[in-house]
Amino acid sequence: MRTRLYQYSAIIILIFLFPLYIYAQFDEVMPGNSGISSVFGEFRPDHFHAGIDLRSPAGSGMEVFAPDSGYVAKVEINPWGYGKMLYLVTFEGNMAVYVHLSKFYDELERQVREEQKNRRSYSISIEFEENRFMLKKGQLVGYTGDTGTRIAHLHFEWREGYDRVVNPLDAGFFIEDSKRPEIFNLAVIPMSDETIIDGKLLPQMYEVEAESDSSYELEKPVFVWGKIGFALSASDRQSEENQNRFGIYAYDLLLNDSIIYSARYDSFELSHTDQIDLVWNRELQKLHGKRFHNLFVPSSSGLPFWGRFSPGSGILDISDLSKDTSTVAFYCSDIYGHSVKLQCRIVRVIPGELNLNCEERNSTINCYLEPMDAADNSMIRWWKSLDGKYWKSFLPTVQPGKGYYIDFPETSTVKLIRLSNVEEKYPFPIYWCALHPEYYFKNFPEPQISWRLIDGMFYVDIVFSNFIQSNPFGWLRYLDEEDHILCEHSAIIVAHSSRKYATRLKPNTKGSKISLTVGWTNPSGISQQVENICQYYRLTPGSGNSITSYDGELVLEDPSSAVFKETFVTLTRVDSLQDSLSYSSCWSVSPEELLVRNGVKLWLKVTEPCSSSMINTLCLAKYENDEWWFAGSEHDSASGYIGGVIKKFGTYSLRKDNEPPLIQPLIEDNSVFSYSPVSLGAAVADNLAGFSLQNLPEIFLDDEWVIGEYHPNKENVTYFPMDRVEKGEHVLVFQAKDNLGNASVDSVRFRVIK
Repeated sequence: MRTRLYQYSAIIILIFLFPLYIYAQFDEVMPGNSGISSVFGEFRPDHFHAGIDLRSPAGSGMEVFAPDSGYVAKVEINPWGYGKMLYLVTFEGNMAVYVHLSKFYDELERQVREEQKNRRSYSISIEFEENRFMLKKGQLVGYTGDTGTRIAHLHFEWREGYDRVVNPLDAGFFIEDSKRPEIFNLAVIPMSDETIIDGKLLPQMYEVEAESDSSYELEKPVFVWGKIGFALSASDRQSEENQNRFGIYAYDLLLNDSIIYSARYDSFELSHTDQIDLVWNRELQKLHGKRFHNLFVPSSSGLPFWGRFSPGSGILDISDLSKDTSTVAFYCSDIYGHSVKLQCRIVRVIPGELNLNCEERNSTINCYLEPMDAADNSMIRWWKSLDGKYWKSFLPTVQPGKGYYIDFPETSTVKLIRLSNVEEKYPFPIYWCALHPEYYFKNFPEPQISWRLIDGMFYVDIVFSNFIQSNPFGWLRYLDEEDHILCEHSAIIVAHSSRKYATRLKPNTKGSKISLTVGWTNPSGISQQVENICQYYRLTPGSGNSITSYDGELVLEDPSSAVFKETFVTLTRVDSLQDSLSYSSCWSVSPEELLVRNGVKLWLKVTEPCSSSMINTLCLAKYENDEWWFAGSEHDSASGYIGGVIKKFGTYSLRKDNEPPLIQPLIEDNSVFSYSPVSLGAAVADNLAGFSLQNLPEIFLDDEWVIGEYHPNKENVTYFPMDRVEKGEHVLVFQAKDNLGNASVDSVRFRVIK
């Protein structure tokens, strides 16, 4: 019944919200396509996918047609992004956009090439009068290609004006769809300082079990205290024949049968597309290697996916729930109403102190639990001891009024007890370790302490190389830039294993540093402690603050205009990446997953000796996928900084590049063609600085500039003659200059016989 209601309501919405509704199959737009490969709203590295991708099984050159009558309003050509694209405005007022084309239909192609030659530019944007290039429904528009991308296909968009994109499947375009979505994982995310999820501080991921093709469950309940949000790893399928996995069209979240969150991927403004980080949980993907969709609404969001539908934020405050156990249901649906359901139980756990006091007497350890009643036999617990390399399980003996005790063999060297209480009040593990006197460490090493910034909170991992006698303690001090103490208090440290512990900290909005002191008792009974300091910076949308590192070597200009919600940033040196080509310190700006709206200016100071002539060979570079990539070359010679506009945080340094681009013509010198060649090109590559719209490789035929199509993914530049190359001798010259001015020239001669 729910599915039918959903289908009927979708039809009603289409009739009233989209009066210019069109009914068409994609075979009319691109005959011979082999199905869709991507759908509307899917995640891309820096944007939402704004259309439908149709496979081009024959590669480049397949014909595409107009779904309705109209006129060509605009064409754009760019080596990157959308490549060659065409805007077709229908007489009904909608706009069809064709992307990654190899070329346009002949009349339009000639006009565009003429304009490219007049402007002497491959990259171009041309707007046309309404009656200049008219097209009827079913008329040829152009040909599929791989411009701006790697694999030939048609990216097709349906818009209302230039800025609002509409899901083509919501606007009447139709595909065959017989498969339900699938759910793989549920993540529960802490949304407050005090949140604990199954005894852990980090977001927790759970595998789900399929009861049927439409129903999933989480077998065990999730024990929670504090505020939480949810995220799902899920995908949709079209058919058995199409193996691609697609994004979900609709999400619904219900708490005890009442809906608290809803989202529909039906349309959005292009100005919203860089807010993808509010929905795509990159932190979870980094932790677990899977793509998750957040099912909660940030207070700062302007995204439309939930604006018209969601009755709540999707964030649960466990302390506000009326009962200890609640049922949460998740629905994922495609546009045709095929849906699946995941159900799980959330159990409220009120935090309390549970003390485990242990005494060693000969071969017996007596353990006393407070404040729990040790005589209560209804509470089931398991104990485990580690004897050498092997775990052994024990059921403790109850001593009424005192606690539990376990006998260990006299040969035991290390005794480690892990208490796992399945009673709902205390579901979290506690560790305790006892060592015989001969097991002695003279120099017990300090723990490894590492900081991670996730969703505005620091997660600190504390890893010991060996067992310690008791749970470590933590003490926090929040400091300002001059190291004055703003406030201090204890830190809750939770055991994740016998050697690994963790704590979670929310940065102080007035401070800039956190000092964490970790104390522990080593196996010799000696107390030790270590201090670790992390520096951070606070970004608030619209505050207009710039960030400068404590030594002045790094400056981020007005980064607050680039974030959608309050964000904390850390700056860390990465000395391991320094080499002979580095002319500044190497800096990691975290969180690296954060997408920066509109870009921000990053400046680094030149710290290595550098002559006035060499300074022009330096550029800002980003380290990603084990390679350095060009990020900018703007110079502030007065202050000794070099920088550029960056779209993502990450690891940056100043690098030297004085090597010219490499050019390798794809025809041999003195080649002979029986007929006019179809294409003439060269492989073009650069080691760092690369090319831009202002510096694209160029081609000259007999001293005349011709249109060289640069393909960055293939690393080549090609001239496709529209008219035949005349009979006789010809000289083909290739020129390439990178973004730092390093230049190369190469040429070949060839002859056309006929």
